[in-house]
Amino acid sequence: MQFKLLILLFLCGFTKLSAQTKTIAEVRAQTVILSMQQKQFASISPLLDYEMSRVLGENGLEELWDAFQMQFGELVKVHESVGELVDTLWVTRTKVDFEKKSWVLKIVFNKQANISGLFIEPLKMPYQSPAYADESLFYEYKKTLADPNFPVDGLLSIPKKAKQIPGVIIIAGSGPNDKDLTIGSKRIYKDIAWGLASKGIAVFRFDKRTYTYGKELAQKADFNIDDEYTKDVQLAVKLLQAQAEIDPNQIYVLGHSLGGHLLPYVAGKVKGVKGFIGFGANYSGLPELMAYQADFLSKDLPAKQQEAYQELKQKALYARDRFSPNSPNDSLPDGLTAKYLLSLNQAAPKNHLKTLSKKPFLFIQGEKDYQVPTSELTKWQAAIYPMKNAKVSFISLENINHIGAEELGKMSPASYEKPGNVSPLLINEIAKFVLLKKAN
Repeated sequence: MQFKLLILLFLCGFTKLSAQTKTIAEVRAQTVILSMQQKQFASISPLLDYEMSRVLGENGLEELWDAFQMQFGELVKVHESVGELVDTLWVTRTKVDFEKKSWVLKIVFNKQANISGLFIEPLKMPYQSPAYADESLFYEYKKTLADPNFPVDGLLSIPKKAKQIPGVIIIAGSGPNDKDLTIGSKRIYKDIAWGLASKGIAVFRFDKRTYTYGKELAQKADFNIDDEYTKDVQLAVKLLQAQAEIDPNQIYVLGHSLGGHLLPYVAGKVKGVKGFIGFGANYSGLPELMAYQADFLSKDLPAKQQEAYQELKQKALYARDRFSPNSPNDSLPDGLTAKYLLSLNQAAPKNHLKTLSKKPFLFIQGEKDYQVPTSELTKWQAAIYPMKNAKVSFISLENINHIGAEELGKMSPASYEKPGNVSPLLINEIAKFVLLKKAN
């Protein structure tokens, strides 16, 4: 659990709001926040609805609040609460200033004015276009990946007066990511698309199915890697091949994080791709990586706050060392099912390395990446080194983190929240690879 991003969400079993008013919700939100500031958690506990009381309660609320203050300091100012009616619930948002960072505290109330949901959200900050993106040089069109059951929205950035140019498809990492990979004011994939389009390369980016259809796919018992990735990559390739401005023989796939991990598998399943680029791509399996991340994120926390990370680590190690197709889902890290993990294991790079001798591959690794450490690039190199005719190159970028931004000093998740853009170093390496292969 990463306390910096999420306090808690339990929006279950709501009943219809009747006499609840905007003013009552706003006043109660102020009371709750001030009580937390004064550490009067016993006074908040009776305000929790049944589900919140069951899973959180007074002790859980105190632990979460303490963990948050440990990272961002004391709460120093509470701004005015603003409420709105969302479906049948009153949702209040309040800007709160901690010593190190400001956030928005969102509190959801049911018709009895009891707390049904509690969030910490980042402040909404406007996106700033990177200096290397020249919007006068390209257009951007809405495009849909028209799967009959799960169509998703996408955007095609294409240079003006383009003629038989290369095209790049971005496939995202794990989780329900949008087409831009939005993190606070950052738009990671948007930066990459605009940067490459400014250099004469078309780029297509799209929402993941899990972003648009999370609930529907969660109910799909056999949900697997092909559902999450392969089918939409196949559709994206066909979409680019149909664009008159794009050379159908010059289509590349850029996989980020887990998307990069799957590139050898995707290369064997998807036809019509000239080359592949992995950025921040893990060679190790997801469970092994999750165990490493749990250690990294918990190492500076007091023992009491390390418990949640240790629970995650133990589940990750079980998934790595003891997993079988019959493993119960509750033995695995949250978000993983036995069916999904089985398909992920089958798609592991070690099972599909032969594809790296058939197409050009480039792996780019940021040296300030705490999510996928530099040792993962070494693992790619060790696996590929014995192969004959491997068409693979490797690049390591100093002071670049997992989302392509420059990071100075100690690696930390907090750097993700700082305003900024993807480094031009990453844009230049991707463009160099694509344009060089086109020339050849």
